[in-house]
Amino acid sequence: MPWYYTVEKSSLTPPGFVFGIAWTLLYVMIALAGNALWRSRHQEKIKILWTLFIVQLLLNWSWTIIFFKIHAVGVAFAIIVLMIFLNCSIISKAWKDSRFVTYMMVPYTTWLIFAAYLNFMIWKLN
Repeated sequence: MPWYYTVEKSSLTPPGFVFGIAWTLLYVMIALAGNALWRSRHQEKIKILWTLFIVQLLLNWSWTIIFFKIHAVGVAFAIIVLMIFLNCSIISKAWKDSRFVTYMMVPYTTWLIFAAYLNFMIWKLN
């Protein structure tokens, strides 16, 4: 990640160790939400949630490559905005049928909003 260390960042960018701690906790919650959806995936009302979850997971994976490897910061920002939209959809649709999934996805979505701000600031400042 030498590139990342050379770019201008927001003054709100946390120290590097915070990202490791935050993402570890968030990935545990994402995995728990995914497991809950997987176990209920055959229920008609859960199928759309499962699909949205998989799509946002693929976008999460692609964001890392596009941002850190390709350095397409503007494209990465568009992807993270789409991820936020998908996660908000998951949260709102899961509220009725799986509060557990909602509770697991809210911290992740909140972090994504903050990460989108950080991504945008790198795009703007560089």
